[in-house]
Amino acid sequence: MPEYYTITGRIIDKDGQSISDYHVQAFDKDPGIYFHPDDRLGKSITDNEGSFKIVFTDDAFKDWFEGNPEIYLVIRDNEAE
Repeated sequence: MPEYYTITGRIIDKDGQSISDYHVQAFDKDPGIYFHPDDRLGKSITDNEGSFKIVFTDDAFKDWFEGNPEIYLVIRDNEAE
């Protein structure tokens, strides 16, 4: 049975105002010994409160030698697509 993971967050500007419609992607960093890119775990778009939620299972990143994911986020505004 797969194990579920959840990433939640909120994006605000320097004045503490919520930022909506930003694109958030989560990736699992793979060691440099591989010839394939990092694993994409999921994506979301911030809501009116600047909040986002990404849910994924261990199937998205787990290999025979990998434990927990090493997560990093890529965040872009709605004009960067």
